[in-house]
Amino acid sequence: MQYILALRSYGDFVILLNHLVHSESKKSIKVLASLHLKPLYDALNDSIDFTGINIVFIDLQIKNGLLNLFSNQYIFSRSTYTQIKYLKIAINQHITTDNYELILEKENRKWLLQLCANLKFSFIVTNNSHVYDAFSSFFNIKSYLYNATLIKGQLITILPIARLNKRNFPIDLVENLVDKIENAGFKTKVYSFKKYHYKNDFIYDSFNGLIQHINNSDFLFCADSLQAHLSYLLKVPHYIYIPKHGKSDFMTPFVLHNNYFASFDHIDLKFLDNHDVN
Repeated sequence: MQYILALRSYGDFVILLNHLVHSESKKSIKVLASLHLKPLYDALNDSIDFTGINIVFIDLQIKNGLLNLFSNQYIFSRSTYTQIKYLKIAINQHITTDNYELILEKENRKWLLQLCANLKFSFIVTNNSHVYDAFSSFFNIKSYLYNATLIKGQLITILPIARLNKRNFPIDLVENLVDKIENAGFKTKVYSFKKYHYKNDFIYDSFNGLIQHINNSDFLFCADSLQAHLSYLLKVPHYIYIPKHGKSDFMTPFVLHNNYFASFDHIDLKFLDNHDVN
């Protein structure tokens, strides 16, 4: 029996769920997921069929988005010991066979968790591999691509706010996108997280709201990896903007296949003229 430990970010969790949904081997896998991920899982339940996925949520007292040991900022905080203790208790409670494998999502700091927990772990994503390629290899499935055709008058949504402020779209980028999209004959909406940042933007403040806006869109511009991973899971065409020299290792197969990513200082919307997105 394989036990995958979901202890990292919301985006990593969405990638895991995406591959589990399409995997034929999920019957031999049990997911032990941190309780902080459950609100996202619940919000996705109305859109995604999770039938056959064996998942248990465990309270590890994770308050900052991922296990403290995997975080540079919180690795030495007092709660780190508590999280490791609760993790060991949960593993002992849920493992029901002598023949088992504990699997982490990523290799990064595996050695440190092994040292602190006195347990042996394997992993899905090596430090130098592309995330989607590694997950596809582990689950023995191909990354899927989907077709979509844009028609004038359809809704193109801009999600310009990321968890890291440096990834937020500049105001002039949002204004230029809105102008170019509307001049091409499409509708636009800009959704910011929790507070207003841009001219005529709307607000969402929950996973339910974010997922609803993605589902209601015909195309999306994303600032954050979670937005992109959700768009790929929900099969909504999307484009990613990142800061110049920003990390690009979270690109979805759809984005890479269509070359739908660029830095803030580059706006190329020629594909809207063709009204065709593959």
